[in-house]
Amino acid sequence: MPHIGARTLAKVTPTTPGQPLDELQMKKLVRKLEMYRDTDIRQEKMLFMADKQLTDAECEALGVALKQLGPTETEYIFFPVGHDDDGVGDLSAASLGDALALGMCPRLNVIVMTEAQLTDKGMTAMVKGLKKCPQLRDLILSKNLIGDDGFNALIDVFLDGGFQVVQKLDLSGEKFLKHQISDRSFVRFAKALAEGEMKLLDLKELNLQDTMISDEGVSWLATALGRGNLPRLESLYLMGCANLTDKCAAAVAEGIRARKKMPLLNDIRLGYTEVTQSGKELIKQAAREKGKKISVILELLNGEVPDKD
Repeated sequence: MPHIGARTLAKVTPTTPGQPLDELQMKKLVRKLEMYRDTDIRQEKMLFMADKQLTDAECEALGVALKQLGPTETEYIFFPVGHDDDGVGDLSAASLGDALALGMCPRLNVIVMTEAQLTDKGMTAMVKGLKKCPQLRDLILSKNLIGDDGFNALIDVFLDGGFQVVQKLDLSGEKFLKHQISDRSFVRFAKALAEGEMKLLDLKELNLQDTMISDEGVSWLATALGRGNLPRLESLYLMGCANLTDKCAAAVAEGIRARKKMPLLNDIRLGYTEVTQSGKELIKQAAREKGKKISVILELLNGEVPDKD
């Protein structure tokens, strides 16, 4: 990832929604981006919004430029972090979504928008364009303000055949500002995987830490695992999901046992939930029965020192 310098750059004048950038606005936008090749956005593979002080209205200019200049060679898009009220969020996401829906970033691999002000409205607008990004593998939207409606919009994309090569999906919240993703959307997601309605055969990492999901959703996910519908899943991060209990751990253990061979899953994080050492042992024993080891990180709510797996 490019180094974020301490310099202060000239602000990009906010655009009128839907209006193309003029020459001066385009030059100012280019100065906001960490670009390795040259000053041609069309040829640059990584677009990195380096200035942490950018507002949402200023970042919106990136999507406008992509629509204006595309199709581009863009593979990576990193938005700036920041929890300021006018920080990057829905305007930027919607503008990018419009560009993606028009097929302006056909080679896009990664989208990162973390520690921002993204809500369900912006996420819904962004993900509508993912069907036109056949190479997109990582969607990282951690530490925002998203919930069930945003996740359901993404599920709609999956069910419609988009974003099928996803490898990393990170919708995690944070300790004191949890994402409001609950079983209202997560059960739909996991059940569709279990029943084969949705195929995410390349998914390696699923991160839903610090969300509101509960045992039912994880049980359906474990069923998908047991049926071989998550053949490449290696990491499952559920720390801080306070509604989880030993019931979900038992379901994961049964999912492992249902496979003839041990799944690739090797890293499960269940700290700061209601899962106990007994639940952890259920998962580890199921792996032992397959002749394998699995790391189950469990930091208990009562402050006990976690095992070193």
